Amino acid sequence: DFRVDNMTKMPCLQQASIYGVSAGLSIGTIRYIVTRNLRSTGNWAFLTFGILSMASWEYCRFQRKLIQLQFEMISAANNEMQKGTANLNQR
Repeated sequence: DFRVDNMTKMPCLQQASIYGVSAGLSIGTIRYIVTRNLRSTGNWAFLTFGILSMASWEYCRFQRKLIQLQFEMISAANNEMQKGTANLNQR
């Protein structure tokens, strides 16, 4: 369900938005100082926002997936170790 209330609970959204907005404003400001052309400035700022937001979103999701896989591997190893300890205690 895609609602504004649910968007605040989405992992990585805040970080990706902050990176995108700050980069878009920075590039837009630099572009305006160099060219003094508002249309070009807006295009560059919006493009930078979009690209950096998507890239940081994907990187954050990738990192979360790696951490999740590590937790699953540690949990599986811990379960195997506990089973082995339980088998030794039964003897």
